[in-house]
Amino acid sequence: MKSSYKFKTLAKSTPHNGQQNWLVDPLSVVFYFPFLVSLGAGASLSAKHHKINKFSGDISYPLYMTHYPFMWVFANYVVAKQPSMTQLAWVVPISTILLIILAYLVSEFMDLPIRRYFTQKLKSAAKRKS
Repeated sequence: MKSSYKFKTLAKSTPHNGQQNWLVDPLSVVFYFPFLVSLGAGASLSAKHHKINKFSGDISYPLYMTHYPFMWVFANYVVAKQPSMTQLAWVVPISTILLIILAYLVSEFMDLPIRRYFTQKLKSAAKRKS
């Protein structure tokens, strides 16, 4: 078993009773989570997973930006309609796929063009200074 899997499992298995834990929470934030990030930073990328990893990385920020309002829509849907588990078995995967498509579109038509624009501005400003 890989060590990173053990550490991720450990973070999920910390006791949680709905109250803030004054010892575990600060220790997790200061030591444990930076340790997890360092494990990921040292990971190597296999060639067969390159495309999916690149795609996931490209849409991660747009997905982060766009998912929150849809969580509210989904929560209101569940409260108002009280769908069965069979209905949710269809709604959740379809909604997830639609959110990934939306994140891709936001990435391609908003995020990447804005990043290119500001990168170009920074490069031209740096050239003027030198």
